[in-house]
Amino acid sequence: MNKKLIIWIIVILILLVAGYFVYAALKSGDSAGTGLASLKGSCADSDGGKNYAVQGTVSKGTTSNTDVCTSTTVLKEYFCSGSSIKSASYTCASEYKCENGACILACTPATCTSLGKNCGTWANGCGSNLNCGTCPTGQNCSNGICTPTCTPTTCASLGKNCGTWANGCGSNLNCGTCLSGYSCNATGQCAVNQTCTNECVSGSKRCSVGYAQTCGNYDADSCTEWNTGTYCVYSCSGGVCLSVNQTNQTG
Repeated sequence: MNKKLIIWIIVILILLVAGYFVYAALKSGDSAGTGLASLKGSCADSDGGKNYAVQGTVSKGTTSNTDVCTSTTVLKEYFCSGSSIKSASYTCASEYKCENGACILACTPATCTSLGKNCGTWANGCGSNLNCGTCPTGQNCSNGICTPTCTPTTCASLGKNCGTWANGCGSNLNCGTCLSGYSCNATGQCAVNQTCTNECVSGSKRCSVGYAQTCGNYDADSCTEWNTGTYCVYSCSGGVCLSVNQTNQTG
């Protein structure tokens, strides 16, 4: 047999054997997206890449892999790296959970409307804060509600120098206490303490120099005294003026 022919036959056999092993290797790599099928097209990811909030499918040729949750908090994310299919594990953020191949909020966050707020920063109930904005000029944010600006009054404008008084803006104004020997009266003024002695029993009556008098508290101190009384034209008895027909008649 021709020597050259034999050589060519050997070369062809080697190429066939080598080709078989290459084919087998590519075939075994199809499930990972790196085998024979991967040579038939470009890599495409339906969620645009590493998008943890959306379940995507990566496809190349006849091979495809879909994002999947490996636990309640861990996502296996498939993506394209050049012309190859790759994957990586991703742990969802603290307020998220892994469900249906994506990281989704574990709770429904509150809104400014549901909280009844129109200003300020408030917890959304899902581990983060909610910004409800600021108030326009002339208004203040009070417990999450924009209210008209209020200028509280002062002790001087009220004319008070002691006691506690409303400031006109929903809270109280402390106007201080009085020095020793003084007391804060009902009008918010410090007045000199007065000592006194009751002159009589409140409500009792008497006759005095032609006047019918009643006992009570008729001045600024806390003690009782007799009032000026009523002048009796005829006579007085038991603290009561007598009429003319009660006067003893003689003759």
